[in-house]
Amino acid sequence: MQIIIGGDLVPTQSNTREFINGDLLALIGKECGELLKNSDFNIFNLECPLCNVSQPIKKCGSNLRAPTETVKAIADLPASIVGLANNHILDQGWQGLEETMDVLRANYIAFVGAGSGL
Repeated sequence: MQIIIGGDLVPTQSNTREFINGDLLALIGKECGELLKNSDFNIFNLECPLCNVSQPIKKCGSNLRAPTETVKAIADLPASIVGLANNHILDQGWQGLEETMDVLRANYIAFVGAGSGL
């Protein structure tokens, strides 16, 4: 069994357009795309909330957020599951986390690491 654990998925100013357009070639390249397509299980960390309303919490350091439309590239990834347990998932408070989980569910993207239950 081949399992690939990917690092942080973070739509930023420099790549938001590629995430919105689902341009995986520009985001991860052909070789990485082939590796992911041919593996049995892929796990990625979603390093920021996906929400359209900016309501940053007070904290030391940056508050990350990406628009919900960026889910297109995440949905197109051959990802088996995304993890949400990280230091930025609550950057936009509970509202940001809930919107993130809603957009992931709406796009049939399985997730772990955050939510209302164990």
